[in-house]
Amino acid sequence: MEYKDYYKILGVERTATQDEIKRAYRKLARTYHPDVNKEPDAETKFKDAGEAYEVLKDPEKRAAYNELGANWQQGQQFRPPPNWDAGSEFSGGGYTDADPSQFSDFFEGLFGERMRGTGRGGAGGTGAGAGRGGYQRREFHMPGEDHHAKVVINLRDAYTGAKREITLRVPELDDTGHVTVKDRTLSITIPKGIREGQSIRLAGQGSPGMGKGQPGDLYLEIAFAPDPHFRVEGKDVYLDLPITPWEAALGASIKVPTPEGAVMLKIPPGSTKGRTMRLKGKGIPSNPPGDMHAVLKIETPAADSDKAKELYKEMERELPFNPRASLGVRSMAEQQKQSVIILDEEEITLADLTRTCRVRTEWVMELVDEGVIEPRSHAGPQWRFSATSIVRIQKAQRLQSDLGVNVPGIALALQLLDRIDNLESRLRAASVRPDLHDHDDD
Repeated sequence: MEYKDYYKILGVERTATQDEIKRAYRKLARTYHPDVNKEPDAETKFKDAGEAYEVLKDPEKRAAYNELGANWQQGQQFRPPPNWDAGSEFSGGGYTDADPSQFSDFFEGLFGERMRGTGRGGAGGTGAGAGRGGYQRREFHMPGEDHHAKVVINLRDAYTGAKREITLRVPELDDTGHVTVKDRTLSITIPKGIREGQSIRLAGQGSPGMGKGQPGDLYLEIAFAPDPHFRVEGKDVYLDLPITPWEAALGASIKVPTPEGAVMLKIPPGSTKGRTMRLKGKGIPSNPPGDMHAVLKIETPAADSDKAKELYKEMERELPFNPRASLGVRSMAEQQKQSVIILDEEEITLADLTRTCRVRTEWVMELVDEGVIEPRSHAGPQWRFSATSIVRIQKAQRLQSDLGVNVPGIALALQLLDRIDNLESRLRAASVRPDLHDHDDD
C-alpha cells in the first residue's frame, strides 16, 4: 500500500492546532466537493481530504498516526510495522462512527481493525424528579467510554502468568489546541494461558461516567514480542530444531528448549529435514493445552580441516547417495557407471572427450604421453579415442583430487589399480577368495 501524508493532503504543518486542521479541511471540502467542482480529480481530492480529516481531527488517531514518524513520503510504499500501535490508549472500540470501507487501504491497515471493534460505552438513562411549581429537573446518567490498548508481552509470561507494570500513551488536547501525549502507568496481572489477540479487562479504568453512570473499562489486547526461537500459532508453539546428520540418520535422544525449560526428545532413525516432532501438551497452557512442534533442520558440519575434508571424501566414496535423483540428474558415480557400458567400438574426438570430462586439452595430451589413455588415430587435433577413455579420465580426475598427485603419479596409480582389478578378475574366475587358502597343519 502507499503511505498517505495526511498533513500534506490538508496543507498544514504537523504542529497545527485542531482548529487549524478543521479550517483547512472545510476549505478543501468546499473547493473539491463534486457538486461544485467538475474537474476529473476533484472527487479523489475530496475523499482524500475527508480521510485525512477523519484521522487528524481525533486526538487519539492523530497521536497514533504521529507515532509512525515524519520520515515517510506521500506515495511511498508502506507496510505498518508489527504492533505499531502497542502502548497507545484509545477510547471506545471504534472511537468513531465512520465507515472504514470508504477510506483507502492505508487507513484500513492502520485503523480498520479498531473501528470494527466494540462500540463506545452504552447509552445512559435519565432520571426525573419533580421540583417546586411543577418545574421538572432532569439528571442525565451515562456510562463512561471503554478504552482499548495493545500491550506486548513475552511468550514465557503466557506460560507462567506474571505481574507487570505497563505504560500507556494517552493523547490529550492542551489549552492551545495542540495534541499532547502523557504517560499512564498501570500494574496488571497477566493470566497463565493467555493467547495472542485475547484481552485483559481492567474494570473502571476507562473514561468516567456522566452523572451516576459507571466509568468505562480498559481492554488490553495481548500481542507476543518476537522470540528468537519460537513462533506461535493459536495455542501451539513451533521451534526450528537443528540436528546433526548422524542424529538424523542414526537417531538420538537430545535436549530441546521450551518456554518452560528443556525437555528430552527422541529423534527416530532415518529422520529427514522438515519432519515435525510433536511434544504433546508443551504449548500454551489451556484446557486442553496446546502442543509444541519441533521442526527438524539438519545442519551440515563445515569442512574446515583436512580431517573433516577426508571424512567427507570417504562419505562420497562409500555412500552412493544422490539427492537430485528425483530431478533426473545423475551423480558422478552414476555417470561413471553409465560410461562403463558404452561400447568399446564407439569412438569420440578429442574435442568431445575434453568437453564431456570438462578438462583441458593439454591435460589430456599429458595423459596420452604417460600412457593413461591411447588414441586410436594420431592425427593431432583429430585424434579419436575409444569411448571407454572417458572412464579412464574420470578415474584420473578422482586420483588427482584425492591424492594431489601429478600426471606421472596418476599413471603409476592407475597401473597398480589395473593390476589389482586383473588379479581380482582372475581370482573370481577361479572361484577362489583372496583371503582364504587351503593349508595343512604341521
